[in-house]
Parts: sequence; structure tokens; C-alpha cells
Amino acid sequence: MIHVCSLSKVEETVTRTGADRLLSLLAAGTEVTRPASIARENHLHLVMHDIAVAQEGMTMPGEEHVRSLLDFARRWDRARPLVVHC
Repeated sequence: MIHVCSLSKVEETVTRTGADRLLSLLAAGTEVTRPASIARENHLHLVMHDIAVAQEGMTMPGEEHVRSLLDFARRWDRARPLVVHC
């Protein structure tokens, strides 16, 4: 199962759901603390901005982001939940 939450609810959501995977979709410079129950290799942190048109100083979502996300999802055995936050 996939659970989606805000950055402020990551720890709570991971604990409540028993998730063992975490996907962080954040702008550069946004701090995220990986919950202790999530192994480093089970946390994908993608840095991008929520934009559809290129803007100076911002990172558009791109093919490499999608590729990384798909690889991460393929490695997930679905035995325990995944939490996604932005």
C-alpha cells in the first residue's frame, strides 16, 4: 500500500503504517530527516520543483527523476507500505 502525506507528517505516517520505504519529493534545500525505521537504501530523495516550464534557479522534473523513481518502485517487494511525501 502507498500512503501520501506532508513533510510534517512523515514520522507519524511511517510509524502508524509500519512503512519500510520512503519517497521524498522536495525542492533543493528542503531538509528531511529519514525516520530511524527506514533503512538508508529504502529512502529515495528526489530534488525538483513543482514546475512545468523551465525557470532559472529551479529544477524541472525530468527523465532521470522518473528513471530513479521506477527503479526504486521495482525494488519494493510490497510486503510493507511505502510513504510518499512532498
